Amino acid sequence: MNTLIALNIIAVSMIVNIAIAVYGIVKKPSMVKKIISLGILSDTVCLLAVYMGFTATSPHPPLYASGYGAGRGVDPVVQAFVLTAIVIALAFTVFLATITLRMYEVANSTDLHELLKLEIASEEIEQLEE
Repeated sequence: MNTLIALNIIAVSMIVNIAIAVYGIVKKPSMVKKIISLGILSDTVCLLAVYMGFTATSPHPPLYASGYGAGRGVDPVVQAFVLTAIVIALAFTVFLATITLRMYEVANSTDLHELLKLEIASEEIEQLEE
């Protein structure tokens, strides 16, 4: 009974974590905050996948060792997928950080609202020059 309550608390905390990360991605104008929120979201989704990969009994290994316990286990295929997802998320985070660094070098800001204002102002200047 206690493990069921603990697992439900973990599931609820992961759902709350996903909601907070999505809020950070949607509402925060700074690219740095969006990248951090995206990292939190990807890590939480990986934890959720491992959480859902738990089985009632431990999967049978190809070789039976003495003293093998039949407790709860995790499907190894889910672990392989999560490891791949972590690597992909890391590569995507580095890509976004590179783009953000370039944005800061060009526009001296990582705020998307300010960049939009600069773009609108530059379009107005181009129209006046014509």
